[in-house]
Amino acid sequence: MSRHIFTLWFTIFGMVGLAVLALLAISVFWYFRGCRERSFRWQTRNHYIKQISALVCMFCLAMAASYGLLAEAWALFYLVLACKAGTWWLRMRIDQQA
Repeated sequence: MSRHIFTLWFTIFGMVGLAVLALLAISVFWYFRGCRERSFRWQTRNHYIKQISALVCMFCLAMAASYGLLAEAWALFYLVLACKAGTWWLRMRIDQQA
């Protein structure tokens, strides 16, 4: 298969995947919108958001590897996005421990 066909499919898959993960995060924030800080619902919301952040990180790392094999510039975008999601997750985890 042509490299351009793979690039097209990865572009479509990347946009749809990021849109689905963004909608999932928005739906979690909307469902838990009225919860008080440090309540059980607040902790449940944070747990779900941490899981979504981990999914975003893994998805972006996989997309960065795929684009990296095709030697496309989008690999850098997905790598930066994966690092941002990973550091956000790590910061949230450290803040919960403190």
